[in-house]
Amino acid sequence: MLENAPLLEEAVKLVVLSPLLDLADFYRHPFYITTEEGVEISEEVIIDDEVNTEETKEIIKGKIDVLVLQNQLWLLIIESKRSSFSLAKAIPQALTYMLANPHPENPAYSLVMNGEDFQFMKLIKQDKPMYALSDRFTLYRRENELYKVLDILKKIGQVIS
Repeated sequence: MLENAPLLEEAVKLVVLSPLLDLADFYRHPFYITTEEGVEISEEVIIDDEVNTEETKEIIKGKIDVLVLQNQLWLLIIESKRSSFSLAKAIPQALTYMLANPHPENPAYSLVMNGEDFQFMKLIKQDKPMYALSDRFTLYRRENELYKVLDILKKIGQVIS
């Protein structure tokens, strides 16, 4: 049945994410939105097995679903998945994008969502990158947690502005 079909990723962005970004004022100056922003990070990997020790460079490429910027600062990276996907699949992908932030001196924030569940992340790059996850917010609790998601989005917008 169509009424039970999961929302596809593009529908999640259109129906759930876009109104949230509007209510959080991310469509207004000094912010701007870009979509499908390409990133590429490379990491030197040392493979050490019984036969040989080898150093290789691994390149990870991807596209950020939605990126909120202020001037040239990456403010918020958003990775959305279709509603039937677990957020656990989006978290490593979002962390990879956060590591590609061209301004590593600033914390990077991310929101992963599937239209039903929402989780925020913060990454700080010091000597070694450290990240933290927020509580997971869901539409399936008695109290509508979408308001909490909106409040956090607004606070992220105030941190930078």
